[in-house]
Amino acid sequence: MTDLTNKTKEILHLIYIKSKTKYIALTIFVIILSVIFAPAACAANKWLVQIDSLVSQAIVDGKIPGAVVCIVHDDSISYLRAYGNRQVYPTTAPMKTNTIFDLASLSKPTGTAMSVMVLYERGQLDFADHVSKYIEGFNDTITIAHLLTHTSGLPAYLNAERMKQLYGAPAPDSLMQHITNLSHNNAPGSFRYSCLNFITLQNIVERVSGMMLKDFYAREVATPLHLTSSAYCPPQSWRQRIAPTENIKEGRSKYRLLHGEVHDPLARVMNGGNSGNAGLFSTAEDIARLCIFLLNHDKISGPISAATVEKMTTIPEGFEAAGRTLGWDSQSDYNGCLGAFFSSKSICHTGYTGTSLAIDPERRMALIILTNRVHPKDKGGVGKLRSEIANCVAMMYPLRDESLRYIKPYDCKIDDSRPFIRWRGTEPTLSKSAIRHRKKLLSRK
Repeated sequence: MTDLTNKTKEILHLIYIKSKTKYIALTIFVIILSVIFAPAACAANKWLVQIDSLVSQAIVDGKIPGAVVCIVHDDSISYLRAYGNRQVYPTTAPMKTNTIFDLASLSKPTGTAMSVMVLYERGQLDFADHVSKYIEGFNDTITIAHLLTHTSGLPAYLNAERMKQLYGAPAPDSLMQHITNLSHNNAPGSFRYSCLNFITLQNIVERVSGMMLKDFYAREVATPLHLTSSAYCPPQSWRQRIAPTENIKEGRSKYRLLHGEVHDPLARVMNGGNSGNAGLFSTAEDIARLCIFLLNHDKISGPISAATVEKMTTIPEGFEAAGRTLGWDSQSDYNGCLGAFFSSKSICHTGYTGTSLAIDPERRMALIILTNRVHPKDKGGVGKLRSEIANCVAMMYPLRDESLRYIKPYDCKIDDSRPFIRWRGTEPTLSKSAIRHRKKLLSRK
């Protein structure tokens, strides 16, 4: 009996020793992992703290009432936070991560261009097609590619009140006929950003599909991507989640708060909310789902194929001077929301109400900033904020490649948003504009 007890003790002691050894090994392994990954985590956290500070300061300065910032990396959301309020007039309501925003011109790539791509995918239209094939009387030298890249020569905008006086409102058909008449005034070729391009694309989508843009988008884009909080002309039941925009003046003394109605005058007055240039309402999480699809188009099925995504997000041959892809900005003067350090293959777009989306395929990352800066009065501003946040996010996912815009994190200042550093071999080389900007900064110190 004593021998059996001693044997049991020996076995238990061996088990204890082995367990202790495993525990020590596991502890060492955890310490090694923390040594490897802690610096990266700390660096990321440093930039997230900076983003929090930037957004909070913009709210204090009265530039925005609130915001939702979302960062996508690889195939998931890595950061999602709401700041401030979604409404400050006539009552106050806190911002939430599921707040629905009027995307304004961010509707162009995410709504209209995506719908065009679906039709292209099915062989129902081609980017080289002349617009006159679909809209009778349109300038027969202008193609669908010209519309998508803003090189059609059409005017930038039209006065909605003047259109209303001429044709009544809403009057989408009369508006399209007016744009058709204007198409003969200028030859295509040079870049000029125009909402009329995407109103024309809306009409092409509708004539080819036989459906209104809002319905085609809902069925062919939103449904396959499971975008449950994205729609043109959102239903009344969504109102409690929608961030209102401007308290607009109607008549001599009357004012009306736009809440669930598109802010853009042409889209609201002439097209009744169903418009190619603006009108889509959505949340940060829904836009993140779209970004995840675009970043992982070779792995995730969606409304369009990987080949069509590549075509949509690449500057087409012959349109390099415009710096625009088929629906997105990339290298034009409107790409400030990319900051200074997003890669040269990045695409982006902004919206007048204070929204923006920037996607960097090299970093496999996307940045979504949603604000309603026009609430309650159209006096807010987010241009600098977009660029500053983009710089922070780029620092979280650094790259080194001679084809990319890049700067070392320890060389970067948040307000130093303009210089470009290109890597040639192993040495960083400043561009001429970067050198001029650096000298300017140094002269201020």
